[in-house]
Amino acid sequence: MAAAALLRGAAPGRGGPAWRWWLRAAPRCRLVHSFRSPGGDPTAAATWACFRLDGRTLLRVRGPDAAPFLLGLLTNELPLPGPAAGGAPPLARAGYAHFLNVQGRTLYDVILYGLQEHSEEVSGFLLECDSSVQGALQKHLALYRIRRKVTVEPHPELRVWAVLPSSPEAYGNAPLQESAGAAAILIRDPRTARMGWRLLTQDEGPALVSGGRLGDLWDYHQHRYLQDGLALALAVEELAVATWKPWTA
Repeated sequence: MAAAALLRGAAPGRGGPAWRWWLRAAPRCRLVHSFRSPGGDPTAAATWACFRLDGRTLLRVRGPDAAPFLLGLLTNELPLPGPAAGGAPPLARAGYAHFLNVQGRTLYDVILYGLQEHSEEVSGFLLECDSSVQGALQKHLALYRIRRKVTVEPHPELRVWAVLPSSPEAYGNAPLQESAGAAAILIRDPRTARMGWRLLTQDEGPALVSGGRLGDLWDYHQHRYLQDGLALALAVEELAVATWKPWTA
């Protein structure tokens, strides 16, 4: 219904209804209001807002056949670890993909983290998914494992955090450095730059991010919903541009 309402009467270009809707909605997405200091001093606001996502969980997939096994089931390329500088361990990589059923419909969407296993010269992967589908996803992977040398198991040792700038202006002021270790992984969200960073850690997230404060989870979801709305608005705008024809007498 919302898409239809935006599409009706839409004219091509950024002046259309979808674009105007985005301009009205965008100013509301300011996380900074939730991260002021108790005294109300704006200069003391946190640079980064850290949100613990208890609704997200991790599955660990490793073994000599882990890469070809996942590659045959996912809709996207695997995020293989990147080259390291000097003697440092290889950098972690992240990607976004879907698992499909035999009819080609989406079953589960996941964020993948490609890691270099320390004990063996093969790549291991962490699959971040919604907690409600963890068991079903694990069974889905077991169904196709057959004789492959792959281990699929829950990885509760690491918790999932989202890290966002406390205000839109902070995106370019204090960039974070990607890092990967045994106890923590900090990496850009692979879906869109507007979703900030993903942090996987055994410890409390704000303690690992310079200028980080614990955020209200509702602020994170509100930000996420706004990005979904923007994607819908732009898709409708593109459709309107492609199909728009001037009225004729």
